[in-house]
Amino acid sequence: MNGAAELHWRQPKAPEQRYVLLADRGDAPLAELWWQSNRRAAAAAPYGTGNFQRSGKWLPTITACRADDGVEIADANQDWRGRRTLQTATGTVFTWQSTNFWRTEWSWRDPAGIDLIRFAGRGGSLRKNVPTTIGSSAAQYAALELLIALGLFMLILAARDGAAANAATNVATGAAPV
Repeated sequence: MNGAAELHWRQPKAPEQRYVLLADRGDAPLAELWWQSNRRAAAAAPYGTGNFQRSGKWLPTITACRADDGVEIADANQDWRGRRTLQTATGTVFTWQSTNFWRTEWSWRDPAGIDLIRFAGRGGSLRKNVPTTIGSSAAQYAALELLIALGLFMLILAARDGAAANAATNVATGAAPV
């Protein structure tokens, strides 16, 4: 991603379910994401505050709403292959997909398939630090802040789903936790 800006989502204190977006260590946070329940989080950025809510089990939908009036601003739907698309209230469609075989890096892509925002660090390091790269072409989209916060929300949900599936498998098979 030429001309990209490197940011980091960090979790300041491990027990708290709160994350801040930083340009460098010690800088003031550019945005925040905090969990309100198991399937709901709120995000705050310079241009507004919103809420994310996941609903459904088999093909879950994530809805983004403005915090002040509850107006829906975007829907992220998943197909049966696990691909997710986000449609904003203005009609722009973005695609969320893995960028590597191991599914440790994810990106938001614009309608032309160009990477806009890339997230790394799925797995054990997710709770501490998520490097987030903003591509130079991302600035043209009004949904930039939404995509940045929603990307972290979806990574955390995926990590939680994986941990729950692992725990259920261990219980079902009588295996020791990994």
